[in-house]
Amino acid sequence: MPELDGMTDKNTLTLLREKWGLADEADKERAGFTSLILENQSRHFTRLVEETRAIWGPTDWSSDLLDSLKSRLMTHPLYDLCGMQPMTGPIGVVYYYRPQSGTTVMTNANTGEEIRVPEIVLSIEPITITAESRRLKGFVGADESVDGMVVELLTELSREIISTMMPTAPESGNYVTEDADHWEELRRAAHVIHRRSQRAPANRIVANAEMLTKLGIECPDDDSVYIQSMGEHDGRLVFLDPAFPKGQILAWYQGATPLDTGLIFSPYIMVEITPNFVDPTDGTLRRALRTRHKLTVVRPEFSYLIKTETA
Repeated sequence: MPELDGMTDKNTLTLLREKWGLADEADKERAGFTSLILENQSRHFTRLVEETRAIWGPTDWSSDLLDSLKSRLMTHPLYDLCGMQPMTGPIGVVYYYRPQSGTTVMTNANTGEEIRVPEIVLSIEPITITAESRRLKGFVGADESVDGMVVELLTELSREIISTMMPTAPESGNYVTEDADHWEELRRAAHVIHRRSQRAPANRIVANAEMLTKLGIECPDDDSVYIQSMGEHDGRLVFLDPAFPKGQILAWYQGATPLDTGLIFSPYIMVEITPNFVDPTDGTLRRALRTRHKLTVVRPEFSYLIKTETA
């Protein structure tokens, strides 16, 4: 990825990877972004007053959370869903590729005739963003599992990303019959994305277990409520989301770099802790959780929603 004004430079990411013990990871980009997220989170904890840090008792809750974020982020599907560009402060800049059509004039060496050749050039476009706080659905008490909380957090963020991508373009959301060839519909949707985006066909899909089974994809027989990666099928990464709307499949394209994307996820502080409150259901002392990030849709034509008649 090119070094751009406002983005963390490669030397800084290298130092952060070393600091957070991720220097030997094969995926240097993922390790660098994870290290930046950990650094922001660590600085946030450092700024908290002593009374706030002490609420969790003798356990070093902040250390547990950083360890959990470190291990979970390196393997979670979150990085595969969209373009990840972590923020270094509450206000930042994100970048994305936008194709621009043009022509190149060439001269035939034999005849001297001018030939106009169409071409597409990828320009890099910047957008200024501001991190926004969002309250997470769950509450936590001092005795709850930090790792479980991190899994819930990443699941919430992933579902927010996916729901933001659910397209509204007129060409999306066409209904197909229940007995339709869903792979054929996916291939058609993939080529629609290719035509509209001028980049490539869709290489990601997400659906619930029922729809994935209709595609011939074997899903785990468990009660997991989390988003899982099901590997690659027909040249596309497949994600299982048990909470995805019934009878629907979302297809989208995600490029090899965070700039070649339709949606950018920019985390700043993954977890913020609110002041104490008494849970009216059981009278226990709890704290609410927030996260600070920004979701930026830059290329809505990168996604396509397929609906069946029962959707």
